[in-house]
Amino acid sequence: MRVPAAILVVAALALGGCGGSDPESDEDQVRKAISSYQEALAGDEPEKVCDLLVTPGGELPPEQCRKRMARAPNAIAVGLPVKVRSVRVRGGGATAALENRERVRLRRVEGAWRIVAPG
Repeated sequence: MRVPAAILVVAALALGGCGGSDPESDEDQVRKAISSYQEALAGDEPEKVCDLLVTPGGELPPEQCRKRMARAPNAIAVGLPVKVRSVRVRGGGATAALENRERVRLRRVEGAWRIVAPG
């Protein structure tokens, strides 16, 4: 018995859509990291804030996190909700342009995007 080609094509297309959703793009992950950071600041969750930060040289020790946050010059660091206008990803680094014209640098660390600590 021969199966018409059109049925095979429809079946292949239907099966191709199975298996879950597409992974988030780097741009979406960067936006999510900034949003999580802002939520942690607004919720006064310093441990979560520190988990989302990295220094230019590497990990940010928790005891230094609050000190850096206290002297941070930009709006995102002081917890003002600011929307992301655009994201530019280059390898393991990214820059997010905010609606208030500030820029936030991020770096991929162990598969997750982290904000490069201000200060």
